[in-house]
Amino acid sequence: MAVAAPASAGVSWGSTPGGGNPNGLSSSQAGTTTIDFNSGAAPGFAGGAVTGPGTTSGQYAQPLDDTSRYYSVGPSTSSPSTLTLGSANNYFGLYWGSIDAYNTIKFYNGATLVASFTGLDINDPADGNQSSSATNRFVEFSFTGSDAFTSVQFLSTQNAFEFDNVAFGKVGGGGPNVPEPASAAILGMSLFGLGWARRRRNKHTV
Repeated sequence: MAVAAPASAGVSWGSTPGGGNPNGLSSSQAGTTTIDFNSGAAPGFAGGAVTGPGTTSGQYAQPLDDTSRYYSVGPSTSSPSTLTLGSANNYFGLYWGSIDAYNTIKFYNGATLVASFTGLDINDPADGNQSSSATNRFVEFSFTGSDAFTSVQFLSTQNAFEFDNVAFGKVGGGGPNVPEPASAAILGMSLFGLGWARRRRNKHTV
């Protein structure tokens, strides 16, 4: 995985070259939900369209080696497209096909923009090469603390922004801003110990 510098204080990302899988690359993260579009449905999405399998010249191109259905955003299908989620998440991944400089993905927490990436942030050159593993990649984004997101927007000023196997979830024990169980237990024990020590000190003073 190639890891880039964080886009903001609480967002980092990495990507894996694509190809070699008839259903496209997908997330291996536990506790996530994946939308693969194979049934023709795109739950949570507005704008864009499920397309394929296959390529329609001048409109949208199948991600490398992916022979299943996928999603396309652009003038031929409508742009932008928004994926609205029911709660805050801290992980997002997608198999991004033929990455173009005019593709943009934005993350929002409510109405607040958390982070924004173009195809050039993910890969340079982002020249839309349909047959190169370098420009067909599974891209994963990780968020921390208040940078959790509740919706994702996909934009493309030209045909097209194509992707498959969209994955999202709360990764790392209950999601953003929630202490790990072990951490909570340690904190509780520390507070108990502090209270006990103070009680002993007060007793000896009296």
